[in-house]
Amino acid sequence: MCCWLIVSFLFLKPLSAQVKSVDIVSAYRPQVATSSKFQFLPNLPIADSSRIALSYATSSKLFFPPFQLSPLRPLALPIKADSPFADKLYAKIGYGNLKSPFAQLYFSKGEGTNKGFSASAIYQRATGKLPYQKFGQSEIALHGFNKNLSKNLSVDAGVRYNLDQVNRYGFRTPIVLPISKDDSQNYSAVSFQTGVKTINPTSYGITVGSQVEAGYFSDQTGNSEKSIRLTVPFTKNLNESWRVSALVDAHLITIGFKNGASIANNVAASRLLVSHWGRQFSLQGGLSPVWDRSGFTLLPIINGAFKVDSTRLIIQWGWEGNNQINSYQGLFRTNNWIQVPSSIYNTRSWQAYAGIKGASSSHISYSVRGGWFKVKDVPLFINDTSSLTKGNSFLVVFEPRLQQIQLSGEVGYQVADRMAVRASFQFNQFSALKNQARAWGLLPLELKLSSRIEVLKDLYLDLAAYTWRGASYLQKGGGIARSQGAFDVNTSLEFKLNQSWRLWGQFNNLFNQSYQRWNQYPVYGFNFLMGVVFSPQLKMHH
Repeated sequence: MCCWLIVSFLFLKPLSAQVKSVDIVSAYRPQVATSSKFQFLPNLPIADSSRIALSYATSSKLFFPPFQLSPLRPLALPIKADSPFADKLYAKIGYGNLKSPFAQLYFSKGEGTNKGFSASAIYQRATGKLPYQKFGQSEIALHGFNKNLSKNLSVDAGVRYNLDQVNRYGFRTPIVLPISKDDSQNYSAVSFQTGVKTINPTSYGITVGSQVEAGYFSDQTGNSEKSIRLTVPFTKNLNESWRVSALVDAHLITIGFKNGASIANNVAASRLLVSHWGRQFSLQGGLSPVWDRSGFTLLPIINGAFKVDSTRLIIQWGWEGNNQINSYQGLFRTNNWIQVPSSIYNTRSWQAYAGIKGASSSHISYSVRGGWFKVKDVPLFINDTSSLTKGNSFLVVFEPRLQQIQLSGEVGYQVADRMAVRASFQFNQFSALKNQARAWGLLPLELKLSSRIEVLKDLYLDLAAYTWRGASYLQKGGGIARSQGAFDVNTSLEFKLNQSWRLWGQFNNLFNQSYQRWNQYPVYGFNFLMGVVFSPQLKMHH
């Protein structure tokens, strides 16, 4: 699903190395964060807030679901942090030109290997120049883990609370009065997770674990969503080149409406994989049966990689199926101005792809991929064009059939720890829709550029540019139009004063472009945040 319950479940994450130094990180690969322009976060210590997850990666790293939208957020450039759960105290405050206070607190205790505890809180607000253009976000999170080496078990648990203030300021006319409760929404979410897994494979080569997640999401008008999920991954190493993996996944979701009605989205899925790898190639094959309200589907998983001898080139290919669980909370995270969906379906896709990746030198890396998708029940977002409403919300519809051709690529250049640059593109062509005239809300073209440069000693400059071709939207009266494209440039500066204090500044939409990721919702113009970071080197006794 598009929104995560408590702690980040990192599926299909891009290649990047984990930072291990406050000052300089040689393996850092910058990236443009993907989220809404109205949810902007200054530099956050990502590494400190990550958890040790029960990972279960089965699909190819080249696979990206075609239906996963990419709303834009000004670049959230992370300050480099120590290992997760190391003894650390972190406080970051700032203020910006959009009447935008920002505060973040983070505390972690533990040696980072066998046990640890962390607590974090964040608060931010922003007020734009347009009437009713306001945004707010608050979050509190706790997480801890403990390893019992004698029993070869690791246990972790966490809880998180989010509160989002979202104003629907995208009226068809300049302003519509009176403002109703629906136009100023507070969305709250609380989630809990706990899990256990084996630390190392047993004497039989078996690794097993289980994780339970539960959550509650609601808006202030009386709509709510309850969810609970159980996952059990299992891996058996047959020998040095063969492995068998399995996963059992049960997910129960219930959406309750303010009129007392409700709908359920229950999913039961499993996955069985056999993997083989050699010196120059790897091969993976399996099946994933899925049961939900749409019935039974058997998804294929076949992929492979071949390393061309005496080169740095790797050829990758695959035929893979994917089941994306949709929810009210997940759809809200994609588009903050949706109405509660009257029905819910999960998105299933089948992808055939081929690509290459490699490095032409010690400084330059690249990847290129092409794929064809067949997608069922993809969520699309249509402007509410009814004459009986203010037209400032979106209806969620599930298109039963969509085909897509996707081309994507990336090239990176890095010189030690002094400079890192990455450029990427993604082209999408949507066709063969059954019910809808266009793929409402899906971007046909995206280009990204990100870089991090050490300008002077202890002075770092981060720069990101993002451009795209606009998505199609529905006009009042049934007409079809396309949003104008956008070009957004963001930058961030970080200067280290001493071991405990740093100055930071973040500048978004440098060219003050007025564009709309979602129709009728112009983004903030040029805006900035500036502040200080206090992060002393703690010396605690365990």
